[in-house]
Amino acid sequence: ACAPQRYDYDIRVRILDASKRALCRLRGVQSADVIPYGSFVSGFYNSRSDLDLALVGYVHKSELKGPPDEGADPSAEWVQLCHADRSYKVGVLRRAAALLIGAGIASREGVEYRTHARIPLIKFTDTLSGIECDLTLGGDGVDFKASVFAQLSRVSPCFGPLYRLVKLVAKAHAMNDGSTHTFNSHCLALLTVLHLQTLSPQPLMPPLYQLFYGQRPDASAPRLLEKGVNASCADALRVVTQRVEGAAQEYGARTAPLSQLLHSFITSIGATLRQSLEQPQRRLSLSAWYGEVQEGGGAGSASGGGRYALVVEEPFHRGDNCARTFGTLEDTPWSLYYA
Repeated sequence: ACAPQRYDYDIRVRILDASKRALCRLRGVQSADVIPYGSFVSGFYNSRSDLDLALVGYVHKSELKGPPDEGADPSAEWVQLCHADRSYKVGVLRRAAALLIGAGIASREGVEYRTHARIPLIKFTDTLSGIECDLTLGGDGVDFKASVFAQLSRVSPCFGPLYRLVKLVAKAHAMNDGSTHTFNSHCLALLTVLHLQTLSPQPLMPPLYQLFYGQRPDASAPRLLEKGVNASCADALRVVTQRVEGAAQEYGARTAPLSQLLHSFITSIGATLRQSLEQPQRRLSLSAWYGEVQEGGGAGSASGGGRYALVVEEPFHRGDNCARTFGTLEDTPWSLYYA
């Protein structure tokens, strides 16, 4: 019932195509394009799901208001939009909103500017369908993570149904909105993967690193989306696509009733959340990359293991904590107590 229908797909493609036509005219942006990411790319959306869009392109250094961020190539004359200075990012998003309004895709009252967020974005409602859309600035590999999660459904037939159900339960209890200091959807997906990886007596999903490497990489090894890593997301995805075949042969036949999986998810993940609050000195880090709950900040200690109330390691960037939305222990994370 929560799986997308053909109509749900077609209407999102229409919004995407209309947005591309409107935003390709952005003044001062070279090779402007709009790329979908998130649940639409992974396939884990339904008729009511938001559509995540990323505006990509390049701006000349002379157009920037300040120095580009640390992710930019210092020798390049043209900078990816996602690496522009914050002032330029806010300005180009406002200009993008004006073009969307002018094209009739969004209405003036239907646009919300979240330019003070950690990652600036605009939210708008498609005037024809009423579907809510998020537009942010992206770069190379913006759809990489969603593409990897799409492959995970081929590894285990349990992943997709369980993740959809986890999202429904989280939304029903107001726990699937990063802006209200609860779980974002990517974090819920990682927790679902981790649960399947740690099931006893046998796991239903391998550690994610096994889809990329033959042996367990060292904790200090840089991940794919970290600065300075000279690797292609497209090449990495091809490796994953190939390795998924072997993983599916090992894990694909393993299954369990969905009701049992949901019950065990709530029980085990709930216990881990309580431990994070009641025993902060353990500095638990939930790692789907290694398929385990680690102590002492774990391999992803750079994710803020000693500062954040909850640490869910980003598999492709050790310095990113996907549960940072819950805040820090010093600030009394009431949303984590609620969860």
